[in-house]
Amino acid sequence: MAANYRDRRLTPPGYATYNETVVLRRRWTVTVLARRRRVRLAVSGLVLAILLGVGAVAGVLRERRGNEATLVTVERVGRSRVEAVVSAMGTLRPGEEARVRAPMAGTIEQLLVSSGQKVLAGDVLILYQRDALEASLREAGLRVSEALSRLAALELQLRLEEAIFAREREQSQARLRQVKVAYQDVQGLHPTDSRRVQAAENLTQAEAEYELLKLRQEGRRILPEAMAAARAALMAARRAEAAAQTQLARATVVSPIDGTVLTVAVEPGAPAATGALLATVADLSRLRAEVRVDELDVGRVHVGQSAVVYPGAFLEEGFPGTAESVAPAAELEGRAARFLVTILLDNREGRLRPGMTVDAHLVVERAEDVLSVPLQAVLGEGEQQAVLVLAGEAIERRLVLSGVRGTTRVEIRSGVAEGDSVVVGPLHLLDRLAPGDRVRAADGR
Repeated sequence: MAANYRDRRLTPPGYATYNETVVLRRRWTVTVLARRRRVRLAVSGLVLAILLGVGAVAGVLRERRGNEATLVTVERVGRSRVEAVVSAMGTLRPGEEARVRAPMAGTIEQLLVSSGQKVLAGDVLILYQRDALEASLREAGLRVSEALSRLAALELQLRLEEAIFAREREQSQARLRQVKVAYQDVQGLHPTDSRRVQAAENLTQAEAEYELLKLRQEGRRILPEAMAAARAALMAARRAEAAAQTQLARATVVSPIDGTVLTVAVEPGAPAATGALLATVADLSRLRAEVRVDELDVGRVHVGQSAVVYPGAFLEEGFPGTAESVAPAAELEGRAARFLVTILLDNREGRLRPGMTVDAHLVVERAEDVLSVPLQAVLGEGEQQAVLVLAGEAIERRLVLSGVRGTTRVEIRSGVAEGDSVVVGPLHLLDRLAPGDRVRAADGR
């Protein structure tokens, strides 16, 4: 049905035909494009007029400024200390740290310290439950007492028997001597004389009795063996007692160093396995800054060099220190190789804390009482280094020989004299100023 509306004969009353609609749209499009073209031409003319006006004004201003001196900042060359530093980032660590570990398995009974508390070496930190250990020690003590009593009784018995044997031996020896004397007295008699025969028999009997007594003494080994066993039992009991004392002593955990309790890792009533961490104690009177120096700078860093450490918590306040060690091997961080350097700091005031991030400046070169200028005053590099010196109202460019280059100042070994005024700013003008340019110091000098 839509196609039929293109035929005028079928067009409803009050509606334009399809061809009339197309003609009207084309006329409207041409009108709009013409208006846009006129607007663009008007805007372009306005912009051109503005640019011409700005150029004219700028020319006038340049002409006026050509007769005026450029305002600059100057500083007189003076003597000062210049320090070249190597910077590195890192963190603070305790000067000495002791990790207190469980000496044995057991149950924690009492904590006598808390985090942040200061302690001395030997102060009690933690107590284990001690009832069973004390009972073991008492039992071991009783066994030692019993072994001592047994050994004492055997020693007494041995002394009594030795006294009896000594008396019997003396009696036997005395009888043997008497018999020998009697035998010697009858040696002049006839061998068949009854007295000589009796004396010989008595001597033989006395010697036999003496030898028998000696054999009896040598054969009594039961008592000495019992005493040896008693001594062994006493030694074992004493070892058990010493072990019980050691265990009881281990139930009292003490601080190994003077310092501050950093952490307590257990609670009362909790079990502790042998070797488990109980607490951490650190000496905070001295701290170590562990920083990582780039491989390009580590060749200039040596043990004993002075340093200034700037903690993030204290903004621009620096704390002096000394380089204590330089790692022999690098640590790789991606493609970068860095060396661990430790800096020892005095922290007796307690202002610094472990874990703080720091920016360390290691002084690798120092020049005392030398001519120096601000770092930005030196332009160029190598043999072409120069400074801009204020000579009256004009600029004079002087080649200089620099020395130690610090973070803010540079040593000048030749090219300027003490008291010369060098241009130090504004920074955006330093490279644009040329010899002969008229300038005026901002402070009127």
